[in-house]
Amino acid sequence: MRLVKKFILFITFFSSIQLFGQNEFMAKEYLQEGAFEKAKSIYEKLYEKSPHRWDFVVGLIESNQQLELYADAEKTLIDYLGKSYSQPAGYVLLGQNYILQQQQEKAYKSFEKAIEYIEINPNYIYNIAKYFEQFNQLDFAIKAYQLASKGNDKLNFDYQIASLFGQQGNLPKMFEAYFSLIESNPSFLYRVQRNLNEFITDSPENEANVIFRKQLLKNAQTQPNVLWNQLLSWLFVQQKEFQKAFAQEKAVYNRFKTDFSGIMEIASMSYENQDDEVAKQAYQFVIDNAFFADDAISAHLKLLEIKQSQTKPEWTKIQSEYETLLNQYGRSPESLNLQLAYANFIAFYINQSTKAIDFLKKTLLLDLNLYQSGRVKMVLGDILVYQEKFNEALIYYSQIESQLKNDVMAQDARFKIAKTSFYKGDFDWAQTQLKVLKSSYTQLIANDALQLHLLISELSEDGTLHIALKKFARADWLAFKKKPQEAIGLLEDILNQHAQENIIDNTLYRQAQLYELTNQPTLAEKNYQQMIQNYPDELLIDEAYFSLAKLYINILNEPEKAKPLLEKIIFEHEDSIHFTDAKRIYRTLRGDTTFN
Repeated sequence: MRLVKKFILFITFFSSIQLFGQNEFMAKEYLQEGAFEKAKSIYEKLYEKSPHRWDFVVGLIESNQQLELYADAEKTLIDYLGKSYSQPAGYVLLGQNYILQQQQEKAYKSFEKAIEYIEINPNYIYNIAKYFEQFNQLDFAIKAYQLASKGNDKLNFDYQIASLFGQQGNLPKMFEAYFSLIESNPSFLYRVQRNLNEFITDSPENEANVIFRKQLLKNAQTQPNVLWNQLLSWLFVQQKEFQKAFAQEKAVYNRFKTDFSGIMEIASMSYENQDDEVAKQAYQFVIDNAFFADDAISAHLKLLEIKQSQTKPEWTKIQSEYETLLNQYGRSPESLNLQLAYANFIAFYINQSTKAIDFLKKTLLLDLNLYQSGRVKMVLGDILVYQEKFNEALIYYSQIESQLKNDVMAQDARFKIAKTSFYKGDFDWAQTQLKVLKSSYTQLIANDALQLHLLISELSEDGTLHIALKKFARADWLAFKKKPQEAIGLLEDILNQHAQENIIDNTLYRQAQLYELTNQPTLAEKNYQQMIQNYPDELLIDEAYFSLAKLYINILNEPEKAKPLLEKIIFEHEDSIHFTDAKRIYRTLRGDTTFN
């Protein structure tokens, strides 16, 4: 009998717990759905049973306030705050209850009461500041954070304070708080820079830019710190004033003389933004000051890359410079980057592919590790593809894949196996490789693999389409071989001879890319527009939108036409690889810092 009673008690206890949990869930649901009467009724019972539960207090107060029962809310809060276990954040809720009744003086007294508790225990700050921010009482939130961190080295809330000043539009105070943060904790530098992107623009006259620059210069004069140089460099980069950014990075280097990462980054960005002169100066600075051969070689190669990209490169002179560097630094694993660059140059720029292959085969005899050997074999494979020696190229790519399993280079090699098989018309073997690569952890490879996989899948089964696919593969190889005009002609043949087939959207896109490469932007525009008009549901449509938008912005100087194209990606193609870039570019074009 006693056992039965115990069992009944257990069942009753378990059922009450289950019912309590159900009531808690229902109260939250009613509150979210706007059924405030029902939520209030349940929260009153929950609070009565568990008055120590903060979430029940908050739920009951919100229910009463939504019903404009401010007196009930005040009564509950005063009752709660009289308990020994109460949370001081309750005074913030009480203050907000007064605000809703237009009783500002009472509200501020209650807010100050909450802040007093932070002096007793700074750890109260987290909940108190949370509700100040939730109720948009930003001045009190800032005051609370400042009090909590005062005289306490373990608590630093400069990041939160800066963010709140930013929300208020108080730029000088925001910058001051960010500067204080990174001065005490330099690891926050990049995070702060990301946040500053909301305020700093590419215009030196922008109010935020002006204030930021003045405060930085003042700091640099009164309390020298390399952080101010780094932030000034970052500011000048945003404003595309690369000469000024370079001056700041030189100051950083001259102070520590540790590495050239800042100088190299400025050089790279200058080159990307067509400021070749600053890029050359920066790379030359590295060459003149480099202690290690790696740094000097990297800068030399970048200078040669700039020369190769010029309108009328002096190929013989460039080749001579490569060979001078090879004599200077020798043939060793340490100069591998130089050797690979030289082989690429003589194979792809001055058509000495046989000489390049012989050169690289000698490089393979050096004491290289597997990764270095893989890099040499990758270039060897590329040159053999260039020579149309597909089978030999496949051998090198396969060796990389087997020797460097699970490495990104192995993924790249597998994709090149697929591409080479595609070039030679072995579409079945190409598909075998591509099926694996579709799930590659390297997003760009996975995207390219998916596109090629779908292209082959659509066209390889039908005999007529198979002919078009072979032509497309040949055109792709001609483009790889740096014969864009021949590739364009073969793609045009596909457009004329296979106009009713599924390959047309791919052909238009590939041809448009080649038109851009050969400086024929209006023809590229025509192709992209044709894709958008005639093939809106095909896989490549987001590529067409993004490519045409970039064409309007960077080449045709019609940025307004880019906006609707970017909107298409943002609102209709959220899974596109270009989604993030489309949002960023759209914000810049729209001239604001948030996307709605």
